[in-house]
Amino acid sequence: MEHEGMRRVGGAIIPDVSRVQPPHGRQYWVTEEMLPHDRTGVVKPTFTIAQVAQVFFARSGDWIRYLEGLGEEALMLDGKILEPRRTISGSRYYTLSDVEKMAHALLQNQRIDVMQFIAVIELVRWMAFQNRMIPERDMIIPDLLDPGDMPGESPIPGMEEQEPFGAQ
Repeated sequence: MEHEGMRRVGGAIIPDVSRVQPPHGRQYWVTEEMLPHDRTGVVKPTFTIAQVAQVFFARSGDWIRYLEGLGEEALMLDGKILEPRRTISGSRYYTLSDVEKMAHALLQNQRIDVMQFIAVIELVRWMAFQNRMIPERDMIIPDLLDPGDMPGESPIPGMEEQEPFGAQ
């Protein structure tokens, strides 16, 4: 049994970062060129510092502010410190591209673990799909059962097999 972002080793399911790699040789799922703009030319979607911290990392906005204060110790990626975008009034805001790069920097600098990284990448990936940045063909749904798994046995421990939604 394999799940996207996970692989089975013996009886354990462990993170497999290679499974959340972007397609087509891209370094990231969301690039600057992929970001859509509204009618006024503003990039969308964007997130406040609190939204990024809470939704993507399950932390507070203060956590990101603290990490930004550390500079290269936490938010260095490819030799550059990640700087937040700012509104005219000075408030931080982030795009999906920014959040993805932040996750890479935090993993590289051991501020998040592999499971947290995978969770952030999956959120970025699915939000990008919902915002039509990523085509359907790049959103491959993994098969939950390998040919060797027993029929009738749930692929997720503790979960019982269920009829598909709407099945009678």
